[in-house]
Amino acid sequence: MNILAIDTSTLRLGIGIVTDDGESFSRRWADEGHSAPLFGRIESAMDQLGLGLGDIDLLSVISGPGSFTGLRIGMAGVLGWAVSAGLPVQSVDSFAAMRASVPDSIYPLLIAIHSRGGDFYMQYLASPDGTEDSEPFMGSVESLSSLPSDRCKVCGPGTVKLTELMNSAQKGQFESAGSGYFEPDMSAVCRVAGELFTKRETAPDDYKIEPYYMTLSQAQIKFESRERRL
Repeated sequence: MNILAIDTSTLRLGIGIVTDDGESFSRRWADEGHSAPLFGRIESAMDQLGLGLGDIDLLSVISGPGSFTGLRIGMAGVLGWAVSAGLPVQSVDSFAAMRASVPDSIYPLLIAIHSRGGDFYMQYLASPDGTEDSEPFMGSVESLSSLPSDRCKVCGPGTVKLTELMNSAQKGQFESAGSGYFEPDMSAVCRVAGELFTKRETAPDDYKIEPYYMTLSQAQIKFESRERRL
């Protein structure tokens, strides 16, 4: 199955492709906005693997949390393509995308996604097997005091902002995993999408996708295309 995934939830547009031959593509661009360059970047990515529009079997998109405007652009674009071409679409939330993008050696791990001001969407991951993972939560740098005291790596697009706000004691406990783990690896997103798609119970032509809401104020803003079906 040839899978194409996009991420418009961060400042850098991400596109990934994994083919049934085992080839992969993963890249990000620091464009001004995502809407205008989106499909041009997709076409360029497919050209590098010798693929055409008719070769894609599954579309995927990061569903958040992340940039509200960016998520709407990505989800609307993928949904429109899926409906017009009759392709299935599988969303992947930002936490699952980051979990799939880091090696086991980095754990324990804190995923941090900046919301606004001093607020972050976070998830603490104790180990790769997920047996002691916390549920995703929203909090400030003060929320770190409720987490286990073991040294921990921080990844995700909110890493830099979160570490800037930490006091010296927190910086001794929480350390950036490095710039290579600020955003999801897009080929990993493709693989997660494929796994989720094979397990889902809804029909392949069910085009319902929803943003990953973590606050009531977000959930009250309706996403115009989320109920669109053939």
